[in-house]
Amino acid sequence: MNFKWATDIHLNLFPHVRPLGDEWRSDQPLLISGDISSYHLLEDQLLDLKAGYWGPIYYVLGNHDYYNASWARTDKKMAKLRRGLVNLDTVSLVELGEYALVGQSGWYGGVGGELSHFYLNDFRAIEELACAGHREEMLDRIKARAESQAHKLWAKVEAAIESGHREIVVMTHVPPFVNAAWHEGRISDANALPWFSSPVMGVGLLALAERHDVRLLILCGHTHSPGECWVSENVRCITGKAVYRDPQLVGNFDLNAMFEGIEAGERLTAFPQSRGPG
Repeated sequence: MNFKWATDIHLNLFPHVRPLGDEWRSDQPLLISGDISSYHLLEDQLLDLKAGYWGPIYYVLGNHDYYNASWARTDKKMAKLRRGLVNLDTVSLVELGEYALVGQSGWYGGVGGELSHFYLNDFRAIEELACAGHREEMLDRIKARAESQAHKLWAKVEAAIESGHREIVVMTHVPPFVNAAWHEGRISDANALPWFSSPVMGVGLLALAERHDVRLLILCGHTHSPGECWVSENVRCITGKAVYRDPQLVGNFDLNAMFEGIEAGERLTAFPQSRGPG
């Protein structure tokens, strides 16, 4: 079972052209782990992408996809979009051959954000954050969003397990483990981690995998730097590479080989490696 994967393609930087080459034309499933565009262009650019892509497209949203709008308005709008485009936030699971695909956009956890001086454009470009009365209120909203998204993803993984799946592909935007929050070959520092990881989501995913003895292959983005985290014997998390103004595929992958690699304890990619959730 082969699939293509892309992340953080930021098509809003190309509002009037289709910047994608022949490698984007295929009948294989295409997975996109968020930061596709921004609110006002997102729907049209996804439809334009699908017009040139023969296979199904499965996606989650990233923080940039909410820019110039709100969480609520964006989620409502994108829940209605169809035409061969599947927003994984709106479905329980998708069958990819013998494997289950589940996804939830997620959100960074904000853990330790009280001490961080890192500034994201999200804080002024997303309505729920921009209208917060003070930083503590903004952090509360961030943490509540992260927890809500985590609970939704856990429920989907549990549903996949209950339906008999033992090998599950999980797609989300923000790395759900500290040791998957890569930055230029290293793990992000304490100043950046509140905004580039979602440990609350990771804790639950790891617990589900261990409790039910299932294998999880987690695909995420957000940091733009590639890496592979060996979270446990059964859980592998891959963070995809992205470059602003140069939308490209992370790669073309064979699910059979990837899950066999997890079972054998082998590297799945040539990316930098880390071990443990962090």
